[in-house]
Amino acid sequence: MRRDRLQNLEDLFFQEIKDGRLKGCSIMVLHNGNTEFRGEYGSDKRDTIYRIFSMTKPVTAVAILILMERGLLDLLDPLSGYIPEFKDMKIVTAEGEVSAKNEITIADCLNMTSGMVYPGEDSVSAIRLSKEAERIAVRQEFGEKIDAVTVARAVAGVPLLFEPGTRWNYSVSADVLAGVAEVITGMPFGEFLRRAVFAPLDMQDTMYVSELGEKEERLAPLYSRNKDGEIVPMSRQQMDALSAGAFSSVRATSFYGGGSGLCSTLSDYSKFALMLLNDGEYNGIRILGRKTAQFMHTDGLSEEVRKTISFKNIKGYSYSNLLRIMKDTGEAGSNGSNGEFGWDGMLGTYFLADPLERLVFVYGQQILGGLDESLMRRIRSIIYSALE
Repeated sequence: MRRDRLQNLEDLFFQEIKDGRLKGCSIMVLHNGNTEFRGEYGSDKRDTIYRIFSMTKPVTAVAILILMERGLLDLLDPLSGYIPEFKDMKIVTAEGEVSAKNEITIADCLNMTSGMVYPGEDSVSAIRLSKEAERIAVRQEFGEKIDAVTVARAVAGVPLLFEPGTRWNYSVSADVLAGVAEVITGMPFGEFLRRAVFAPLDMQDTMYVSELGEKEERLAPLYSRNKDGEIVPMSRQQMDALSAGAFSSVRATSFYGGGSGLCSTLSDYSKFALMLLNDGEYNGIRILGRKTAQFMHTDGLSEEVRKTISFKNIKGYSYSNLLRIMKDTGEAGSNGSNGEFGWDGMLGTYFLADPLERLVFVYGQQILGGLDESLMRRIRSIIYSALE
């Protein structure tokens, strides 16, 4: 790569901080397994630990595929085979609730075609799920240990938004998959991740908030944007809102979520991304079989379902196994590659792996509202411009 071109990242981040659009961030760019650029800016340091929120999801997908490789589940299995409460699900319609014709499958959960929702949205299903999350939060406050199976069973009591397999909707499906893993393995989801993924990859700084202990002092500061768009420290009220319910990456609880909750460093997460890029292997350690790793970033949606993706920031992408997958760089307005894949987190963490160019980059920030789309497009453009 042209390292002189990668220096444009330095200018970009210094300007963002000078103009008040960032307080702290860091980035790591790797090509052919070698670190080509690394930088830390503002309040962030090389060993800063980030709350990665939804970048937990690809880790969950790897965990499920490991169980598949062990013959302990099949992706077309009905979810109810592991969590019986998902049998005979209801769907909310204008005429009321009706019975679903299709069972939710494990693949539906991995591809966000389950019909589930997230709390905080304005649909009937989301409002119901918010109430379930509040009930679980109260149980946690009174000292009850909540596991992923408990959360999955609560989700099963909420009607679906649509018929499973027919549309795409971002949801708590990954948290439900953590419950499936707990049923199969008989251990807390966080422990399974440690044994199957983090320990083999030497990801020593990747864990749930409740497990940080003394490492908590390395957590990146949390920021938000005020009404004038200025970056300010996150308020206690905003932290409490982030911590509400059972799907939190801020408050230390016993719940090991599949959709969020993990903390990590750029160094650690780059090992995970390189493992995916290298067909399931990193530093001589195999986590997934070659064909399984390739399957993980193979498009899982039909063209009809892909058209229902509602996220503006993944225009030109499809989705599979809790990852975005580039389908059309022209549609995306990107100088990247078809087939690149990755995901991001609610406070602005982001990763990309490009098999064609043997490229990985991981980015960290912690601002409520996430990564500015324009900034990420500029970061991507600079990195891809450095390829020869």
